[in-house]
Amino acid sequence: MSLPNSNGGIVILNAPNNIIGGTTPNERNIISGNGFQGINISGNDATGNQIYGNYIGTDITGTVAIPNSFYGILISSNASNTIIGGTGEGEGNLISGNSSNGVYLETGTNNQVIGNIIGTDISGKNALGNGGLAGVRIDTSDNTIADNLVSGNTSDGILISSSNANNNTVIGNLVGTDIDGIETLGNGEAGIVIAQTATNNKIGGTTPEERNIISGNNSSGVSFQFNATNNQVLGNYIGTNINGTVEIGNGGDGISLLAAPNNIIGGTIAGSGNCISGNNGNGIDLGLDSSESQILGNFIGTDVSGTVAIPNDEDGISTDAFPANSIIGGTTPTERNLISGNGGNGIYIDAPNYQIFGNFIGTQIDGMSPLGNTGRGIDIALGGVNTRIGGTNTGEGNTIAFNSGDGVFVGNGSTGNAILSNSIFSNGELGIDLNAPSINDAGTTANDEGDADAGSNNLQNFPVITSAIYDGTNLTISGTLNSTPNTTFRVEFFLNNTLDFTTFGEGEQFLGFANLTTDESGNVGFEEILSSSLTENQFITATATDPNNNTSEFSGGTEVNPVTTVEFYQGNYQLNEDGTVVGSAITINRTGNTATSSSVEVQLTDGTANGGTSLDPGIDFNNTTILVNFASGETFQTLTVPINDDTLLEDNETLTLTLLNGSLGTIINPQNTATLEIIDNDEPEPTPTPGEPTPTPTPAEPTPTPTEPTPTPTPEPEPIPTREPEDPDCLCPSFPSLPNIRLTKPTNVISGQEQNEALLGTEENDFLEGLGGNDTLTALEGNDTLVGGIENDILFGNKNSDLLLGENGEDTLYGGKEDDLIFGNEGNDLMFGDEENDSLLGGEGNDTLLGGANQSSDSSEDGQDLLFGNEGNDLILGNKENDSLSGGDGSDTLYGGKNNDLIFGDLGRDLLFGDCRSSGTGEANRGNDTLCGGEENDTLYGNFSSQPDIRSVDEEDFLCGDEGNDILFGNEGNDTLNGGSDHDILYGGTNNDSLVGGAGDDTLFGEEGDNILVGGTGNDRFGIFVNTGKNTILDFQDNQDKILVYLNENLANFIAFEELLITQDGNNTLIKFQEKVLVTLEEIDATFITSEDFFFVNR
Repeated sequence: MSLPNSNGGIVILNAPNNIIGGTTPNERNIISGNGFQGINISGNDATGNQIYGNYIGTDITGTVAIPNSFYGILISSNASNTIIGGTGEGEGNLISGNSSNGVYLETGTNNQVIGNIIGTDISGKNALGNGGLAGVRIDTSDNTIADNLVSGNTSDGILISSSNANNNTVIGNLVGTDIDGIETLGNGEAGIVIAQTATNNKIGGTTPEERNIISGNNSSGVSFQFNATNNQVLGNYIGTNINGTVEIGNGGDGISLLAAPNNIIGGTIAGSGNCISGNNGNGIDLGLDSSESQILGNFIGTDVSGTVAIPNDEDGISTDAFPANSIIGGTTPTERNLISGNGGNGIYIDAPNYQIFGNFIGTQIDGMSPLGNTGRGIDIALGGVNTRIGGTNTGEGNTIAFNSGDGVFVGNGSTGNAILSNSIFSNGELGIDLNAPSINDAGTTANDEGDADAGSNNLQNFPVITSAIYDGTNLTISGTLNSTPNTTFRVEFFLNNTLDFTTFGEGEQFLGFANLTTDESGNVGFEEILSSSLTENQFITATATDPNNNTSEFSGGTEVNPVTTVEFYQGNYQLNEDGTVVGSAITINRTGNTATSSSVEVQLTDGTANGGTSLDPGIDFNNTTILVNFASGETFQTLTVPINDDTLLEDNETLTLTLLNGSLGTIINPQNTATLEIIDNDEPEPTPTPGEPTPTPTPAEPTPTPTEPTPTPTPEPEPIPTREPEDPDCLCPSFPSLPNIRLTKPTNVISGQEQNEALLGTEENDFLEGLGGNDTLTALEGNDTLVGGIENDILFGNKNSDLLLGENGEDTLYGGKEDDLIFGNEGNDLMFGDEENDSLLGGEGNDTLLGGANQSSDSSEDGQDLLFGNEGNDLILGNKENDSLSGGDGSDTLYGGKNNDLIFGDLGRDLLFGDCRSSGTGEANRGNDTLCGGEENDTLYGNFSSQPDIRSVDEEDFLCGDEGNDILFGNEGNDTLNGGSDHDILYGGTNNDSLVGGAGDDTLFGEEGDNILVGGTGNDRFGIFVNTGKNTILDFQDNQDKILVYLNENLANFIAFEELLITQDGNNTLIKFQEKVLVTLEEIDATFITSEDFFFVNR
C-alpha cells in the first residue's frame, strides 16, 4: 500500500553534489505515489547531483505501478550536470508507471540519463509505461541519453522538442523492444521524436556500442517534425532485432520527416549507415517540406548482411509533395544506399529536384545477386520533375536490377528527369518506361517523327542502332536518331547479356556516350567507336537525353556481331605467263562473322614486273585494283590477276598483292600482302649443232629400291585433366550422453513451508525441498539433493556431488565443488556449475548456464562440463576445460570458453562462439573447438576477440554450419569451416584455413594466411582480398562460380580485368595482380578464365 507525499517525493533546490540511492538493494529508494514529481532537482546551483538504483513509480518488487502524479524525475530551473543512472552494476534506476513523463529535462545542460529501465517492469520484459508525452522528454541542450531501455511507454519513447533542445546525443538505447532486443515491447506512439526547431541532435553513432535499436513502436521508429533541422540519425537498427537479422517492425515508417528540412539519415564514414527494414510503412518517408535532406549509406529492406530481405511493407524510400532538393546516395561506397527487398517500390519520387546517385536498388550488397523490390526500382510520379538518376561523374551511376516492375518509371506530366550512366537490367518490366498521356503504363512508347509528342520526359525519342561490330578491341556502333531539329543530345550506349521480353533491351553495363547534333530535319547518323571487352551473343542498346535532361526509353537491342577478318592464305604464289596456276591458287580466307556479306580490295603494285592499265607491249600485268566480294556464308575467294602473255623471252618477274579497304565490319589480318611470281613461258630460237657419234651404252647399275622409313607419329598433346570438385560431408560428432548419476539415499530430509524461507543442510547426505515461496536452500558437505519447488528459489550445492532441481519459477542454482547435476526446469533460470565436471540442463524458459566457477579464474578445477539449454532462448558459457554445449530448441547464444569445446546450436537461429576474449594476452582462452550450427540460420565464430593484439595462431577450430543459411567465422588459428547444406557465407580469418561451402550457393572468404577453398555444389563465390593471404581453390567451376576481388583502401576504386596476369602453372592456373599471386585454381586451364569469372568490389 502507498502512503504518498502530497507534493514531491524528493526535492533538491539549489543544492549541489547530492546522491539519491545507491548500487545495492539496501540503498535503493522506492519513490512512488507522490502528489507531484517523484524527484525534482532545480536551481542554478543544483549541479553534480546523482540518482542511482531507485524504483521511481513502482512498488518494491518493481512489477506494479504506484504512479507519481506528475513526472518520475524533473530537472528544471537550469539544474545541470545531473547523472540519472550509470554504467556500473546497480546504478540504473527503474522509472516506470508514472502519470506523466518518466524523465523530463526541462532546463539546464549536460545532464546524463544512462543505463535506466524506463517504461517496463524490472525484468524489462513487461510494459509498465509512463504517461505524458514520452518516456524521456528533453527541452534543453547538450544532454546524453545512453544505454537505456525505453519501451512500453504510453506515448513516444524519447521526445526532443523545443527551440532549446539542441546538441543532444542519444546512443546505445533499446527503444521499443524488450531488454534482450529480440521481442516487441513498443512505445504507444513513435520510438524517437525530434520536433519544434530542435537542431544538431545526434541519434546513434558509428560503433556498435553507439547503435540504438528502435523497433516495435506503434508509430514511426524515428520522426522528425516541425522545423527540426540539421539533425542526424546514424548507425541504428530501425525495425529489426538487436542482431539486425529478424523483423521487429515499427507500426508506421522506419523514419518519417514532416516539415523538417536539412536532416541527415546515415552518413559518409564507415558505420554511419542505418539498417531500416521490416517496418509496416515505408523505410523512409520524406513528407511535406522536408527539403535538403540527405540519405546516405543505409540498408533499406534487407538484413544487416545485405543478402537477405527484411521488407518494409511499402516503399523503401517515399517522398510526398515538395520535399525538394534532397540527395539519396553518393559517389563513394560508404555513401551508397542498398534499397532492396521492399514490399513496394525501391524509391517513390513525387517531389522536384532529387538526386539519386550510386545506389544498389534491387540487388544484394554485391550489386549483382538478386534481391528485388516487389514494385518498381524507381517510380517518378507527377510531382517528380528534374530528378537526376545517375550522372556523368565517376560513381554517380546506380545499379537498378531484379525489381518486379520497371527499373525506372516516369509518370505522365513529369519532365526533366535525367537517367544517366546507370546499370539497369533484369527487371520484370521495362528498363525505363515513359508513360504516354493516353495510356497508363503501356510498355514501350514508339518514336514519332520530329519528336513533337508530349508526355513523361516529353516522350523523348530513343536512338535506332543499325549495327554493332566488335573487332576484339573496339566496338563500332552505327545508327540514327530522329528528334527535335538543331539540338544536341547525349546518346549513351549500354551492353546487355540478354534482351527483355519486348526485345527492347535494358542497360546492364554503361559503355560510353556521344554528343550528337541533329540537322534541320531532326536527323543525325552516328558511327561511334568505343574501347571495350565483349563476348559474342551480347546486345547493344542506347538512350538519348535532350538539353533539358529528358531521357528516353532504351532502344531496341542490336546483337554484337564479330568482325569479318580477311587475309591471304599464304605469302607467295606463282602463275605462268598464260595465267595457269603453279601450285596453289591465289586464295583470300575469311573468318569471324561469315554470316553476312562483306568485301575487300586488292591492290597490285610493281615489283620487277611492270604494271599498267592496259596489256600493251612492255606491260606485264593490269594493275587496276580488284574488288573481291564475299556472299553470306562464304569463307574464301580465289583471285584472278590479269597477266600479259607476250612472246618476249625474259626472266621470271614479281609483283605485290595488298589487301585494303575492307567493308564495314571487315578487318585485315597481318597476312595482308603476298608476292606473286610470273613464270615466263617463252622459248629461245634453236641453234643447229654438228652430229655427235652415238656412244656405246654402258650398262647401268641397278637402282636399289629404297625402303620407306616408318614415320614417327607426332604425339597428341596431353589434355589438362579436369578435377572433380570435392564436397566432403559436414559431419559433427555426437553430443555426449548425460552421466549416470547415482543418487545417494539421504540421511536427512529437510522440507520448507509454503512461504519464503532459508533451509540449511547438514554435513551428511541431505534432501532439501523448498516447496512454496521464494526459498534459499544451502547444502553443506555430503551428496545432497536440493529441490526448489514453486516460485523463485536460490540453491547452493557446495561440497561433494549434488543434484539440484529448480522446478517452477526463475531460479538461481550453484553446483559448488565436485560433479553436480543441475536441472533448471521451468522458468528463466540462472545456473552455475562451479568447480569439477558438472551437467547443467536448462529446461523450459530462457536460461543462463555457466559451466565453470569464473571465466577469468586461474583455478584448474573448473571442470569438463556438459551444458544443455533445452527449450527457450538460452545463454550458455562453458568457461574453462573441455566442455560440451548444446542450445536445444530456440535461438541460443553459446560461448565455449577456454580449452577444447564441443558446441551444438541445434534448433533455432543460434550464435556460437568457440572462444571469447576481451583483454590480456588471451593465452588461457586457447582451444581447438568444434562448432555445429544445426538447423536454421546460424552464426558461428571459431573464436572472438575485441582486442586486435590478441592472437592465437595455434588454435585449430572446426565449424560446421549444417542446415540453413549460415555465417561462419574461423578468426584466429588454422581452422576448418564447412557450410553444410543451403546457402552459406564462410570467413577464414587469420592463419591457414580450409573452407568448404558444401551444398547450395555459398560465398567463401579465405582472408589472411594460406587457405584452401572448396565451393562444393551450387553457384559459389570466392572472396579474394588483394595483397592479403594466399588462396587455393580446388574446385572452381568455370561459367558457374565467381571470384570476388576485394580491393584494399590504398588501391584505386577499380581495377580492370586486363590488369590481372593469368598464367598456366602445370595443371593449375595462377591469377596475379602486381606480380603477387591472388589465387591458385587447381586443375583449371588458364585459357578458360575470362572477365565473366570475376567481380571487383571496393573493400
